[in-house]
Amino acid sequence: MKNKSTENPSDIIKSARMAFKEKNYQKALEQYKYFFRNSIQINKAYIGVRLSYCLDEWTSLAKVYPPAMDSLIEEKNKAVNDFIETGDAVSFRDYAAICEYLNSSEEAVTLFKEIHSTNSVLSKKIFRSVLEPLARSADWAICREYLGDGIKKYENIIELFDEITKLAKEKLGFAGKGVEKDSIEETKEECLWLLNIHFHSNDKSGYRILLEKMQTDFGYRGYNDLYNEILNDAPKWSNSDD
Repeated sequence: MKNKSTENPSDIIKSARMAFKEKNYQKALEQYKYFFRNSIQINKAYIGVRLSYCLDEWTSLAKVYPPAMDSLIEEKNKAVNDFIETGDAVSFRDYAAICEYLNSSEEAVTLFKEIHSTNSVLSKKIFRSVLEPLARSADWAICREYLGDGIKKYENIIELFDEITKLAKEKLGFAGKGVEKDSIEETKEECLWLLNIHFHSNDKSGYRILLEKMQTDFGYRGYNDLYNEILNDAPKWSNSDD
């Protein structure tokens, strides 16, 4: 039996990658599955890697090794069944993340909208997990309904960004460069969603406050280019509307 207290999630994901590279697909699957199920119990800082790199690479494995696809679908079904039985928001988060990598996000959105119509308390807890597909489909009205405190949502984004970039720089070695790059892209996308929600609900004050915080926060962290990209891509009112 493995002793989780002495394990390093970075070593587990590296082992999975090495096995995949060596075409030891069975071992790779075992390691990806183990990482997904146990990494954040060992170190919560790996939540981003767990829901991004692990699932992305697991999906790539599934393209060449069918049992990996079967296992991924099994993991998705387990997550959604756990959610239906317990109302656990973490289970829904896992379910929505797997759906995203299986190109079936509409499943998670459909379930969310069913919960939205019957249980507003629970739907508020799981909204964040389907923000991405809702934003892609420009469903700004429902996004705004659940946004709540946009500044708090933004602070959550920054908190996760800090955790992942710190992990990338301190723990992941050469592979950390890719993790940091992906974190920058994901953070940019999420910041733009927040700005779009405020823009499409004509909340000019909230929009400006968010932009000012982004300029300060990313500048302080040395990511001025990231802020400039967000500013460039953000929706804007015309001068006559301002």
